Amino acid sequence: MPSLPRSLRNGEIAAVVFDLDGVLLDSEPLHYRAASRVFAISGKTLSIDAYRQFIGCGALETWAAWKGTYGLAPTVAELIAADEAIRLDQIRQGVDPILEAAATARQLKADGMPLAIASSSKPDTIDAELAAIGMIDVFAVRVSVEHVKRAKPAPDVYLRAAEVLDVPPNRCLAIEDSAVGVRAAKAAGMLCIAVPTDWTRSGDFGDADAVLESLRYFPLLIS
Repeated sequence: MPSLPRSLRNGEIAAVVFDLDGVLLDSEPLHYRAASRVFAISGKTLSIDAYRQFIGCGALETWAAWKGTYGLAPTVAELIAADEAIRLDQIRQGVDPILEAAATARQLKADGMPLAIASSSKPDTIDAELAAIGMIDVFAVRVSVEHVKRAKPAPDVYLRAAEVLDVPPNRCLAIEDSAVGVRAAKAAGMLCIAVPTDWTRSGDFGDADAVLESLRYFPLLIS
């Protein structure tokens, strides 16, 4: 079992900041299907490998890159809007929570730990996803890429989450599934646990303070 630095164990972690997609719910297949449908409008195909390269990044950066690389016909704004509309429709049809992560978040809230979401998704998507897995009540603080100037891997969403929580970043613990997200959390000065998924496992998680297969043993890690 990997362990966190001793200086931030034994109750010194003052807040936990969760990424959303791939951490609390199994949403990457859904988002890939949505992006693929947007590509199909221009008669193009999006490979899984090409999609994986942008997991954790903001929509503006992602769709600008894809438009340039693949010559997609609509504007970047139109591509983002179409993707968001398809995502929301699919989310409302149902998405599965990642049970160990959801249970960890609920237990932390029950224990009085301040919690936040720091996501590269838009606010409507964040709210729809949390509602779909019954966790709106768990996260009063929800920071979207639209609340800051820069998306991950910049630290902005994590710094904003710490500011809203009124907790210094160096006393926050971030939970991420992507290498891009880990870089953002570490750039913000936070500790970071990585929990890679099948969609992100090929990334470089060398900057993470610990890498876990699931959050099942999270309480042991910080005790």
